[in-house]
Amino acid sequence: MARIKDSRAAPVSSLAWRGGKSGNQPIGRWVFGIVGDGQERCYVEPFGGMAGVLLQRQRSYVEVLNDLDDRVANFWRVVSQDPSSLTRRLRRLPRRSRRTFEWARGVVDDPALSPLDRATAFITLVDESLSRGMSTWHSPRASPYAGRYRPCGKAIDGRWAAALARRLRGVHLENRDGVDLIRYHAHDEEALIYVDPPYLGRSHSVYKAAVDREALAEAMLACAGRVVVSGCDGEWDHLGWRRYERPHRAAIASHSEGGKRLEMIWENRAAPTVNRTISKGGMT
Repeated sequence: MARIKDSRAAPVSSLAWRGGKSGNQPIGRWVFGIVGDGQERCYVEPFGGMAGVLLQRQRSYVEVLNDLDDRVANFWRVVSQDPSSLTRRLRRLPRRSRRTFEWARGVVDDPALSPLDRATAFITLVDESLSRGMSTWHSPRASPYAGRYRPCGKAIDGRWAAALARRLRGVHLENRDGVDLIRYHAHDEEALIYVDPPYLGRSHSVYKAAVDREALAEAMLACAGRVVVSGCDGEWDHLGWRRYERPHRAAIASHSEGGKRLEMIWENRAAPTVNRTISKGGMT
């Protein structure tokens, strides 16, 4: 893994993503306040998605960003290696176009396509789909529901892609099972593992694989380092860890999901300098 010589890194906003924890959203800033900022030697995100928390943090000596979804992993590889080509490709595509969306949906999983074309298709699907679900094109009409059409202009902003590439320098990009990755780092006492799996009972087509929650719980309990896990509805209470909670209306949610929930975080031990005022009244 690459060694980070300069720990300074400006926060970078992440692409909108279902269940994401971007610093653009209050929930993302709340999670970041509990996770902490770059003090651990090793930082790991086994279910990285759009890396909303990692992109808010200062660099750790070792950083690992993982996602089992090869579409997500391919996007990170492409944007880290050739952000300018990705931006040029996106700018050439007609935006807010059903035809472009259908093209993207048809090719995003095609292994014969170049990584650049697949990354272009992936961003198009995320950016222009209903509730960022990647399955249904969302016309530019106004919608009364959370997750209404909000075109993500930064996807074609070369400065944003370049900033992502700079922040990803030295980050080890993985495309493997998240539970296996946690097991790999379980004996590292200096590691911080932030676990943000698909929430219980909230399966969606954007998630390509189900998570073995029993195996995940066992892997987290076996960790010698610090573990922080996100969830809702008390799904990780059986771990016996400290819990934080706050009401949250999801910025990206389908009409059927409603968008309202009680967001929760569990941790096996607190960071020494976590700002507890952010969770005042919400710690159990």
